[in-house]
Amino acid sequence: MAVLRGFLGFLVRMLHYKLTHVQEERWRVLATCLLLSAGLWVLRQMNKTYTQTLRVPITVAFDARNSISAASQPKAVFVRLKSRGWPMALALYGPERPRLLLRANGGVENWSPDTSQIRTLLQPKLPMVAIERVWLGGIDN
Repeated sequence: MAVLRGFLGFLVRMLHYKLTHVQEERWRVLATCLLLSAGLWVLRQMNKTYTQTLRVPITVAFDARNSISAASQPKAVFVRLKSRGWPMALALYGPERPRLLLRANGGVENWSPDTSQIRTLLQPKLPMVAIERVWLGGIDN
């Protein structure tokens, strides 16, 4: 009877060991497949072309002898960008997001940012991204 009990105990331990290790191996295979498929999906999505709008904060510097109300000056410009996924992600979420310092010359009363000047200043800061449009205000008109 002791031999039978010992054999059954050995059989139960062996089955338990096999089932737990087979189950663990299945999880490893499943996790590997999921990670591989997620990585391939990200690669595929990042090779597509996207169009996004980026808000670029601006600071306006005037001559010391001229002054103007800060409330009347725009705080940001909006830029429509077109690029593939990787450069677009760097432009939108990268560590060095573009900021602009504009210098106002001449009459302060009539001064308004020039969008062609802003485009020229932004292009070196966004080298792998095409700038489609630049506008002031929050609504794309």
